[in-house]
Amino acid sequence: MNAGLYVHVPFCRHRCHFCAFMITTHRDFLADWERAVIAELLLRGSAFPETFDTIYFGGGTPSLAPPDSIGRIIDAARKHLTVSPDIEITLEANPGDLTARDLGELHELGVNRLSLGLQSTNDDDLSFLTRHHSAKEGRDAFLAARAAGFANITIDLIYGLPHRNREEWRDRLGAALELEPDHVSAYQLTYEPGTPMRRFRDKGDFTSLTIEEEGERFALTRRWLAEAGYAPYEISNFALEPRFESRHNWKYWEGAPYLGLGPAAHSFRDGRRWWNHGAVRNYVRAVDPKKGEESLTEAQIRLEMMFLGLRTVRGIRIENLPEGLLDRPRTQSYLDQGLAEMVEGRFRLTSRGLAVADGIAADLGGATTP
Repeated sequence: MNAGLYVHVPFCRHRCHFCAFMITTHRDFLADWERAVIAELLLRGSAFPETFDTIYFGGGTPSLAPPDSIGRIIDAARKHLTVSPDIEITLEANPGDLTARDLGELHELGVNRLSLGLQSTNDDDLSFLTRHHSAKEGRDAFLAARAAGFANITIDLIYGLPHRNREEWRDRLGAALELEPDHVSAYQLTYEPGTPMRRFRDKGDFTSLTIEEEGERFALTRRWLAEAGYAPYEISNFALEPRFESRHNWKYWEGAPYLGLGPAAHSFRDGRRWWNHGAVRNYVRAVDPKKGEESLTEAQIRLEMMFLGLRTVRGIRIENLPEGLLDRPRTQSYLDQGLAEMVEGRFRLTSRGLAVADGIAADLGGATTP
């Protein structure tokens, strides 16, 4: 099974009110971060004899890193890892960060998949989400990426904002699809603990959608995207063609090995998982940035594969399911209700089941926890 390389770029211009990721707004560590990432690659790369066919620059805001910095990391990966000739290299970007020249340079360096954080095509939505770009800037960034040669562009959208009805969301989605992206990642707004968005909601500044409304928005989003030709392959991800699916994300969902570089990055191989220091200052100063590790039992690995695999349309191969799961009354109940099905040796959720996938996985996991 081929491996994937993840590079965490923790820098952002500011923290959006809904964000709970490990980021920093202090970009004076950029040069030290690049040096530390390449040093970690040299330290860990020999433990991965597999061929790497994906590199993913996530964040944070990877588009804040200079293209030449991204290029040096890609060069180091090609030099010290076995890299597939048709490698998928994804970079997350925010509108307004990259000039036409930057986009051209990144494309020439081998970045062949751009993930653009539009989030919305409406200025009021963007203001509520505390994004620092306008709807026009989002559109202009997409067109500039196309002009630079990117033939695989995915856009991120957030829906389920308070005080927005379903017709307004359909208008936002329709405006985004007019750009003809190759892939869409559409996420329901969540209120993570510790975020300003959660605090504002809890003190009554606004009222979030009900569970019923969230379920309706989820179903409508899948239907409207399907009508536009975008096939769902995971709860939040839709591709115009199978070749536009995120090959890198499939590695997490199907238990493939991956090497994570950068602050708070996680790695996994042969049942062992390890993770790095989260604080950028600690990461760049460490001789070995690893903060912790754990060895998973076969039962734990199967349980995690179930939690992740149930989010996808492929589901999970029967032989990879937790032992005894298919014989449990809870499992049969989901099959009887039409929330799950057995197809070609796989256990997978139906469209109705995917709407409540996390709840089903937690329920089944609670019945099979080793």
